[in-house]
Amino acid sequence: MNRLLYIDGQDLKKLILAGAQELNNNKDFIDSLNVFPVPDGDTGTNMSLTILSSVDTIKNIENKNINEIAKKASMGALKGARGNSGVILSQLFRGFYKSLENLEKASLKDIAEACKKASEFAYSAVMRPKEGTILTMSREIANKIFQESIDENISLEKVLLDTIIYGHKILIDSKELLPALKQADVVDSGARGLLFILEGMLKYLSRDSDFEISLEKLLKKEKNSDIKNISKEELEENIRFGYCTELFLNIKDGNKSDDEINELKEYLEKIGDSLVFVNDDGMIKIHVHSNNPGLVLEKSLEIGDIDDIKIENMRLQNKKLTELNKINTKKNIGFISVVSGNGFSDIFKELGVDEIVDAGYSFNPSTQDILDAIKKVNADNIFILPNNKNTTLASQQACNILRDSEKKVCVIETESMPEGIDVLINYIDNSDDNIDIACKKIIETNFKKLVIEVSLSIREVKTDNLIIKTGDILCLTKNNIISSDKFIDVAIEKMFNLIINNKNNDYSVTNIYFGNKIKKNEAEKMIESLKSKYKDLEMNLYFGGQETQFYIISIE
Repeated sequence: MNRLLYIDGQDLKKLILAGAQELNNNKDFIDSLNVFPVPDGDTGTNMSLTILSSVDTIKNIENKNINEIAKKASMGALKGARGNSGVILSQLFRGFYKSLENLEKASLKDIAEACKKASEFAYSAVMRPKEGTILTMSREIANKIFQESIDENISLEKVLLDTIIYGHKILIDSKELLPALKQADVVDSGARGLLFILEGMLKYLSRDSDFEISLEKLLKKEKNSDIKNISKEELEENIRFGYCTELFLNIKDGNKSDDEINELKEYLEKIGDSLVFVNDDGMIKIHVHSNNPGLVLEKSLEIGDIDDIKIENMRLQNKKLTELNKINTKKNIGFISVVSGNGFSDIFKELGVDEIVDAGYSFNPSTQDILDAIKKVNADNIFILPNNKNTTLASQQACNILRDSEKKVCVIETESMPEGIDVLINYIDNSDDNIDIACKKIIETNFKKLVIEVSLSIREVKTDNLIIKTGDILCLTKNNIISSDKFIDVAIEKMFNLIINNKNNDYSVTNIYFGNKIKKNEAEKMIESLKSKYKDLEMNLYFGGQETQFYIISIE
């Protein structure tokens, strides 16, 4: 394409469409960078929805007046603005339009001035602007474009190319300006999104090889970079206010004073953060993060009519994003555990299990249930913890079915959930081991504990030492009934007397998991009684949530 001396409305429309397409093509990547202001993983989506709304407004307009196209693009962006980054992007469009308000076509110097005005509008809309963000990028690229435009012989393509390369340098340098970016080792998602828009515009203007070569290394390195996960503690710190609330506020009769509008703005700042407040000829766009969206709506209603309300729970957004990242991130080793009970399920998840197979009431899931879990784990090597003899065969059948697949699967024949917990606690990842050697090492270093299940007898049983009636409480190991009684606490105490007082045993720790049929205060009362009698034995109480056993007790 020949060098453009002036840009008219149709040129601007095509540039915006090209920028929108490039941004939309890369929105998932931008989402993955999102850690500031909150790690809710939607920056790319929000920016794309915003600029696509602008595109939808201007796509069928044939007017060559650049002011008219810029004005319509600005209105479309504001109406479709989503999220913090989207509202800021809409303000870049608004400032750009305001600078071109009296022009039919624009020179490169006019464009440079408009970019500076765009950045100023974006900064003014954010109540507490932070450096290292899309705001910094907008200012720096505006300054760069302005400097480049001094050369009267330079082309728009060359200006965009130089600006984009400079923008990538700013992107990397800006990581040092925001602790959240530095900690996660990512660039700002909004700033990167803005660069994608410029890159799309340049792709429209030029397919020159110099452009492809100049950006190839930057983009390849960036897209292959690893993004660190945000921990639960970091999430709680970053998402101080959990609800993102957005709305349009139409001022009643257009007669509200500046003081009343400023009072609303100050109130929103007090109850939340990330406030972006845009007042455009009596129509106010509000974006704010708070813990009570109702307060935002009630206060806004005092001075006008509200419309186009959007409320999102950012903590839930982050949880979904974390789960998605977990699925998409390939690992060397993955774990699947068959589990009964919500409490046990939570424990196994906290210990790093990738997929939980619900054991059901009878602890007897199907082979297909296990195969489905294997498909979900994105790992080269997968260990299955069946945690019950009933589940071992189905687990082994799943392994046989996948014998020739790329995934290597091994069953560690745990016969109880406490054994499975032990495996996870003691597991040491050694990537040099193949899965069979690793499995053998796990078996050699585990299963040293005694596991007792406390449950109800459903029939009469006679042993050498016991006569058990239907309805009695049993304390049994894998192979033996240790004790029984009509009362749970008495049966457990008998069991402890037999085990702990045995001179051949040297136990020091016991973990007790109570099931759904036991109330927490009952379990606490029982364990306090045991602690008073066995003072040398460390005792821990956990909620297991299992259905069939009153208690599952591990002693080691």
